[in-house]
Amino acid sequence: MLNKLTRILERNGFSIKEQEVVSVVEPFSAELESRLIYHSSYLTEMLYDYFMAINTLIITRGDIMNTNHVSKMLHPEGVSSDVYKNMYGSVIVFNRYDKSLFSQFRPITTKYLKMRY
Repeated sequence: MLNKLTRILERNGFSIKEQEVVSVVEPFSAELESRLIYHSSYLTEMLYDYFMAINTLIITRGDIMNTNHVSKMLHPEGVSSDVYKNMYGSVIVFNRYDKSLFSQFRPITTKYLKMRY
């Protein structure tokens, strides 16, 4: 790891002795960990937003259908297979999630991490 770090430093115009590289390892690792925490929390935040957008679409389509009977539902254009129609119908009818249950668990990337990157 020290050799890799030395090469990275040299590639970016920093020439330091091998003994000095040891002093850079800890701050380098802390910075890397901080960036990974930021990106993972931001990705989780975005995944939640995508999930809720799909959930909103499902609820909206379900409200338009106003039926639990798959054969009476309006299916997306081009869907002709009964298997896919049944899958679509079961998603519309049974896979609705109450927004209020999930909104309290929405992950939020801290403003301090957002300010850093």
